[in-house]
Amino acid sequence: MNQEDTPRQVNPIHLIFVVLGFICLGYLALEYFNSPKEDLNTTTQAPDSSDSFENDSIYDKADLMPEFKDGKLGLSKYVGSHVVYPPKAIDKDITGRVFVTFVVNKNGKVGSVELLKGVHPLLDEAALECVRNLPRFYAGEQNGEKVRVRINIPINFTLK
Repeated sequence: MNQEDTPRQVNPIHLIFVVLGFICLGYLALEYFNSPKEDLNTTTQAPDSSDSFENDSIYDKADLMPEFKDGKLGLSKYVGSHVVYPPKAIDKDITGRVFVTFVVNKNGKVGSVELLKGVHPLLDEAALECVRNLPRFYAGEQNGEKVRVRINIPINFTLK
């Protein structure tokens, strides 16, 4: 077996830097994507059978935005520690930032997970799988009532 055929070994120190990069960049991107913007005050209609049988509005901005159990930093840490970097992507040196959108339902469950901007099918699926498995959030509220709110997050895949 020649050197080109042997699997590439990943240094554990590099993985620590990858996780720290996820946390830092994820937190900054959360601040950017969830900051108030003029065009975010619109609502869209979309059914989601996981929350109710009615056709409820999905808000991009609510009076009280959904919150992860440990806040934005907690969400970044959770994603950084639970996203699985596909070994084939590591072997091929595939890196990049995947943008994922999802809806936090009235009961705090994550649903309607979709890819906003992908990098490579391996990384895209890893990011989607991580978001699909997020624990419940504290639900968002509009005018004192729990509502469905869309959240956009980046997930960074870097190798050092």
